[in-house]
Amino acid sequence: MFATHNKCCQSNGSMKIHKGQNLLFCEVCGDIFSLTKHMTSHTGLNPFLCTICGNRFKHKASVSRHMKVHTGEKDFGCGVCGKSFTRKTGLDMHARTHTGQKPFSCDVCGKAFGDSTILKVHRRIHSGLKPYVCNVCGKKFRQSPHLITHVRLHTGLRPYACGVCGHGFNENAALKTHMRLHTGQKPFHCEICGQTFKHKLSLTGHLRIHTGQKPYSCDVCGKDFNNRSSLRSHTTVHTGNRPYVCDVCGKRFTGKLTLTIHSEQKAFVLFVDKSLD
Repeated sequence: MFATHNKCCQSNGSMKIHKGQNLLFCEVCGDIFSLTKHMTSHTGLNPFLCTICGNRFKHKASVSRHMKVHTGEKDFGCGVCGKSFTRKTGLDMHARTHTGQKPFSCDVCGKAFGDSTILKVHRRIHSGLKPYVCNVCGKKFRQSPHLITHVRLHTGLRPYACGVCGHGFNENAALKTHMRLHTGQKPFHCEICGQTFKHKLSLTGHLRIHTGQKPYSCDVCGKDFNNRSSLRSHTTVHTGNRPYVCDVCGKRFTGKLTLTIHSEQKAFVLFVDKSLD
């Protein structure tokens, strides 16, 4: 089916044009492929690097599109609410939040999504597939962005900096959460009692106070909890383990959320101290 394009060129006299190129020619459809680019689908190699955040891509054009995340360039605007996006695919997916359209359904649980990529990632919950592996510690992830963020724990890279206090973060979501310390914003509110929260996870755990749901059980003593963080904190009674460490003061925590809250408070205190100097 495939022949090297150089061989194909010998029959049509165009060898000079493609000389030295590593191309493949499909004899069925007539398409021409770059062997170098095609091989990345088999090797998993992402040769093109973003020099700002360390994210890697298979294609040079993908790097150019990605750079708009850092430059803030957003060429595609929503005609309903005015929100802008760096890519048309992002705008198309956002438009479905207005229409309510969710054309992609999981064939296992029936959950519907507005984007096929999100469905693909969701299916890994059922299959248990975690194709992205950290080459430092071996931890596995369902999504590539989660691996990229995780690797920064090893490298110490913090490409997202707060414009107010200068504190750096290894992911943009953490920076957005941190900014609420400066703005006082608490966008997540309980529809039952009206209490507001900075973190969505905090709201999720709070709602179980009203419902009485306690889905997290201790394997040692059987005690039930309404959130995973409380269970982790509890298990230290049995294990003494505190795996989450603050890289500023060295204090250890049982859960990621408690570390995140501590880090935000620490950064805010440092900012206030600098302001008083």
